[in-house]
Amino acid sequence: MFNVSKVVNQLGLKEGDHVADLGSGIGHFSIPIAKKVGTTGVVYSVDVHRDILTRLTNDAKDQGLSNIQTIWGDIESPGGTHVKDSSVDIVLFVNILFQLHNRPHALREAIRIAKNGGRIAVVDWHDNFLIGPTKDKRFSLDELKKLFEHFGLVLVKDISVGSYHYGMIFKKEV
Repeated sequence: MFNVSKVVNQLGLKEGDHVADLGSGIGHFSIPIAKKVGTTGVVYSVDVHRDILTRLTNDAKDQGLSNIQTIWGDIESPGGTHVKDSSVDIVLFVNILFQLHNRPHALREAIRIAKNGGRIAVVDWHDNFLIGPTKDKRFSLDELKKLFEHFGLVLVKDISVGSYHYGMIFKKEV
């Protein structure tokens, strides 16, 4: 559906960054990001499915990556990521918003773990295509902007993702 490398290259990552991939799944983003942030960086891959995290751990080990920390957690619960307050340079929500029951709680958790000046990046489904999740589960671009701005986040830029998805990066300002 979209080119992961193209998206990762637009995140502004640098060596040593700490990144939280919320709803990481098997690591489609965690693995390339771990390579980008290098051995001094850390990727916190958080998911509610233990078996998927086991697969990600094994895949990272097979690729010689030691900077991915898999975390079994609930991103919709306060403290559910088990990541320290204000410790992450960038938080990712990739193809996860449509699966969440309480988006404001997940956003609060992302804000909690993001550093002051940190970024929160979102990639999710446009609401006007027939493929992907059902329309009632999608989170429109306008809804996203309103929610993020309601929590004091500032839009930094749109990112090019492809025809079926949108991508945006917001900043947590003090």
